[in-house]
Amino acid sequence: LCDSDYVGFTARHLHQRIVEHKNFAIARGNTNLPKESQFRILKNCQGKFDCLIFEMLFIKQRNPSLNTQTDSIRAKPFV
Repeated sequence: LCDSDYVGFTARHLHQRIVEHKNFAIARGNTNLPKESQFRILKNCQGKFDCLIFEMLFIKQRNPSLNTQTDSIRAKPFV
């Protein structure tokens, strides 16, 4: 696998997101399937607003290579 990383929030269970990533890799002909150990929950949030705020903060802090959106990075939270 590549050494790329990505931060994003989801309302789905972790195991479901892993299955979706594996299916995407298979559909693209990739034989190097992602392993469960390559995924982790960074924060459990109570609502979508909290998820979006923490997603923005984690993207800014970690600078993941696959996150290309700039709208959340320009936001200036009052934290």
